[in-house]
Amino acid sequence: MKRRPLLALLPLLATALVAPGVPATAAGESRSAVSSSPVRLWMPSEIEAYATPRGARANLGVQLIAQNAPFELWSTRADYDSPIVTEWRTATSRVRLPAGTMKDFSGLRKFLTLTVSRTDGKQVFARTRKACLASWMPQRLAPTAVPLSPYPSYCAGHPFALGSVQGIPQDYAVPLEVNGSMPLEPGRYRVTASIKPEIAAALGAASADATATSTLRVPRREDRGHAGPKPPMPMPAGAHHGRAAAPDLRPATRPTSARAGAPVGPVPDLRSLPSFAIDLNPKRTQLRFAATVWNAGSSALVLDGFRNSGDQSVMDTYQYFFDAQGKQTGYQQVGSMKYHDANHDHWHYEDFAEYSLVDADKKTVGVSKKISFCLANTDPVDLTVPGADWMQGPDDLGSMCGDDSALSVRQQLSAGHGDTYMQYRAGQAISVKDLPNGTYYLKVHANPFGRLVESDATNNVSYRRIRLVGKAGERRVEVPSVGRIVEPSMDEERPTPLR
Repeated sequence: MKRRPLLALLPLLATALVAPGVPATAAGESRSAVSSSPVRLWMPSEIEAYATPRGARANLGVQLIAQNAPFELWSTRADYDSPIVTEWRTATSRVRLPAGTMKDFSGLRKFLTLTVSRTDGKQVFARTRKACLASWMPQRLAPTAVPLSPYPSYCAGHPFALGSVQGIPQDYAVPLEVNGSMPLEPGRYRVTASIKPEIAAALGAASADATATSTLRVPRREDRGHAGPKPPMPMPAGAHHGRAAAPDLRPATRPTSARAGAPVGPVPDLRSLPSFAIDLNPKRTQLRFAATVWNAGSSALVLDGFRNSGDQSVMDTYQYFFDAQGKQTGYQQVGSMKYHDANHDHWHYEDFAEYSLVDADKKTVGVSKKISFCLANTDPVDLTVPGADWMQGPDDLGSMCGDDSALSVRQQLSAGHGDTYMQYRAGQAISVKDLPNGTYYLKVHANPFGRLVESDATNNVSYRRIRLVGKAGERRVEVPSVGRIVEPSMDEERPTPLR
């Protein structure tokens, strides 16, 4: 079962498509022919659309090319009451982009403007689009470019994310999602794509680099032939490529003692984000929610489980320590993993987090039965923390969590990433059947028993205020907002339970 980041589970996501191939002229240009602009827009010279009953549908194949140097955008917010600040960073400078460039971490607002005009120059269609400048399906344009992109492959979708990095290596192109339907009659049109002027000005991008044009042909529905760039195949699972040195992910030989070495270098730092997607079940008796524990430390949290020689349903679990170069320096036994069948069918570490409901005096009034977890990276939370792994790392439950035949299991939570669980399965929610109406707090406690080694255990708890109101059978939960965060609605499309 393949895990997907939270963004892929929300109705806000539109699937990105990319034109096949790369800008042919870009790869063959000499360095002297490239302008001083850090980025350049590119489109195919001619595009053929799919004719539809309502007009046309086309993938315009717009690409953004990084010229002269890698192109990096760092975005952060001080807290949930503060706006997101985005900087363009180079080896020698930092340039702040205009206020409001990003309202969340899913991309740059109104980054791209598309206009479609008839051959006589009359504009018939216009649209602005958000752009995620992540290196999903990056295209290498020159033999001198780095072999693989070190940048994140998607943008953060978690409502409580704190920081992100978007980047394109030098002499690489990444696709911008500008495909879609347009109300166009059969004929030929001129398409223009342009970077938002305020952003282009902040980047010092020349007008010729901030704009790209193409001819669009809309056939009649009865016409046949190729109809524009085809969608890509699903992204294959590749090697783990992070900015910082990553630990070796091969299961180690079973330790011969409960402890060896010590954490002399970077270590994890587990923190809890506020709960979200909070509601009641149809019977109005169970409180359901999503919760995320993330790693703000300078090292990945790496756990190995090995079958216990006495109880084969248990794996003895060890946490591993690494130096700044990713070399293993020691380990420590930190509890156990157990195999969970029913609707999980994989191994869970037993002591990762605890979910509970407390009253206004912080007294526990309910506890989720969900206390064990298979650790995996589901959401980038803050990729600007020192040592953050810009690539998401392994997230395949089949390999990370193991099946009932596994002899050992390695689970990992990379620096800068979080592990999100949706509380929609039986036994995972918190009963509120016998609780009176009033104010309560959803408490998420990472590393509740202190078995995992981390740099700071004082930041492991988060509280989210809620209020139960209404009469029996018609109860509802009111959830005050946190700062300026706008949470996605879960009413129209319920997230698929991950595990």
